[in-house]
Amino acid sequence: MDSERVASSQKEKISELLKEDGRSTIILIGDPGLWKTWLEREISKNKVIASSSCYTTLWINKAEKYSSNLLEEAISRQALCESPNIEEWEEQEEEEDEDGKKTEGEMATHQEENKEDKKNYHLVLDGEGINEMDENELVKEASSDFKNLLPSVQPDHLKIIMTRRTTKQSGKVIKFPSMSTEESLNLLKNEFSDHQVSGELFEFIAEKGRRSPAAITMIAKALKKVVQRDSRDLASAIGKAAYYEKPDRGVNELISCAYDMLPSDVLKNCFWHSIQFFRKYRSIHYNVLITHWIMEGYFEKDREVFELEKAYRKAHGALMDLIDRGILKAQDVNIVVMEGAALNMIDSRRKGCGGIDRLRLASVFEKDGGTVLGRVSPLDDMIRTVCSPKKLREVLTLLIDGSRPCEEDHSTFFNLMPKLQVLAIFKPTFKSLMSSSFERLTVLVLRNCDMLEDITGIKELKTLSVLEISGASSLKSNPDELFDGMAQLQSLNLSRCPMKSLPSLPKLTKLRFLILRQCSCLEYMPSLKELHELEIIDLSGATSLSSFQQLDFSSHTNLQMVDLSYTQIPWLPKFTDLKHLSRILLRGCRKLHILPSFQKLHSLKILDLSEVGFSNFTEIKLKDPSTQQLPFLPCSLSELYLRKCSALEHLPLTTALKNLELLDLSNTNLKKLPSELCNLRKLLLNNCLSLTKLPEMKGLEKLEELRLSGCINLTELPNLNDFPKLDLLDISNTGIREIPDEILELSRPKIIREVDEETNQAEDVNRGRGGMFMTAEIQAST
Repeated sequence: MDSERVASSQKEKISELLKEDGRSTIILIGDPGLWKTWLEREISKNKVIASSSCYTTLWINKAEKYSSNLLEEAISRQALCESPNIEEWEEQEEEEDEDGKKTEGEMATHQEENKEDKKNYHLVLDGEGINEMDENELVKEASSDFKNLLPSVQPDHLKIIMTRRTTKQSGKVIKFPSMSTEESLNLLKNEFSDHQVSGELFEFIAEKGRRSPAAITMIAKALKKVVQRDSRDLASAIGKAAYYEKPDRGVNELISCAYDMLPSDVLKNCFWHSIQFFRKYRSIHYNVLITHWIMEGYFEKDREVFELEKAYRKAHGALMDLIDRGILKAQDVNIVVMEGAALNMIDSRRKGCGGIDRLRLASVFEKDGGTVLGRVSPLDDMIRTVCSPKKLREVLTLLIDGSRPCEEDHSTFFNLMPKLQVLAIFKPTFKSLMSSSFERLTVLVLRNCDMLEDITGIKELKTLSVLEISGASSLKSNPDELFDGMAQLQSLNLSRCPMKSLPSLPKLTKLRFLILRQCSCLEYMPSLKELHELEIIDLSGATSLSSFQQLDFSSHTNLQMVDLSYTQIPWLPKFTDLKHLSRILLRGCRKLHILPSFQKLHSLKILDLSEVGFSNFTEIKLKDPSTQQLPFLPCSLSELYLRKCSALEHLPLTTALKNLELLDLSNTNLKKLPSELCNLRKLLLNNCLSLTKLPEMKGLEKLEELRLSGCINLTELPNLNDFPKLDLLDISNTGIREIPDEILELSRPKIIREVDEETNQAEDVNRGRGGMFMTAEIQAST
């Protein structure tokens, strides 16, 4: 039985069970990534249910353990998603005006009809934690909670659907077998129906996706996008998918490959934010997700005037692109979900979300999900809570261009919304902030506020969980006690503010994210030892910062990332046994000459020492002399950046770096390269002028990308037999003049030979002959 028939057959079985009268429980059995959740969603989408088409699906997913709170949150999210939009509110107002003309009897009948809940409810319990719970107890508890929360619903209008790996139950159980390679190939053909699907490479892809229909769907949609951009790149993209290998625990390789095919950093930012969000919450209204993206700053550019309406259009375009790729899915009309098979991916970008997001909303409000914003919708130059234009008192969330409040006194404008909880003003034009209008605020964002001079008014905002005041170039003072009353604050962003010292921070005991990017006047960092919850410390671009008061960060046990790039610090605080610290970024710290030991940082994945001014690692002094004889770097490291260490001639001991996947040695004077890095996937050697010939590198059998651009004294092509998995070879602006024809005819690797100086884009010499994947930028990943 092929995959299409399996899907159709199982859909029919579920449909018949849902049509049966009375309350019932349906159990879907199979491995993760098979058809279970997809089929239930298809049934919901197509309304294949009992005779009444009035139904609601409630999702509880990715939970460690079921609780009544989870069900209550699911009901709240669904209510938000089903609430009317702004245009519908206007229509309802007209109806209400008509209702005022009805007789009392007519009104009473109308109200009584509205009280009657005739919906059928599907409660979907889908998650690894839930999967371990006793089925009978789970059904009993969920049914009881449902009755308590929605007493107007008849018991026989509830169907419970569970997805599990195994069950001891009999009866209403539907099993989903794994696909064969042939069935997987048929699914690939169906998804990629406009193009011929045949040959060994497609069989490789089918085999990779045999246990995951979602992976097959996502890679097929990614290949379609390649064709839309330039059909000449299709052959190389197919080769990339067929040979793609990336260890990402619990994630099919094709899904990781589909992510790698995303064409822009903006889409990747939206992708990773969505993963953070949907790991906790199954579904949300698409406008809420878009609003999250806008507030995190994904659609802002440094030299571009920000317009909220324009940002919304870009964000909506990104949403549709991710839906087209099968990464996000439209569930009903306004609700989106994420493909569950992608949720276990690990963010391996150099900065990750912690170094890109402005607010970290998905983390701060992980217990409230999208409900913290409520139901929102764009209107003119605003995004705000959906409610009647005549009832602005009900507005909870407001994003607005700064020019708007200037039409009237801003305090008068905001006094119309006394329940306001989330406020973001982009490029505000007022000079001071009146706090009397914002007594209930939990989120306040004043972004690019170059006219703001006085912020003392925020002292009274005692309910804030998130605060951003960025780009306040005209700020005249920041009182030391400014934050003393903000005991609930979790995220603080003061980027690009002209302060030489920070206000007092010790009372911010719940602070998790401290973001002070490009604070170029900041000279001194006070002690943070009372801030035990800190996860992110981002001081990148604080170009005047030269010292820390705190000598030891070991008490910050939740710390995940420290970014001190382009500061003037000569030494780092001590790090010991920080189990969650995965990123230390020190790019451009030219005065750095003393480091703590990294040996006990067993979770450290990414270390960036680019542009640090030393010629040999022996010049770096270690604070703890007992570690001098140990390897300098921890074995957990997966990415090491040493680019533009122009005097660097020797690497530290690398034999322990068995997990290293990326090594950037661009713009160094290294003459000898490591060969023992057996898991290395990317080696960047751009502009290494001392390289005249590559040494033996037979140990790099997993190497996929080798960049040699600008190595002008390099005249010989490396032995490609040493790199059987090589996808991309960049030899632009080198001394290599001839490429053998037998190499040009190969489908792999893609060879970049020339660069357009005006566009800084590469030309593939083997393009059109199966050369590997898309036009690529020469700049190394940052």
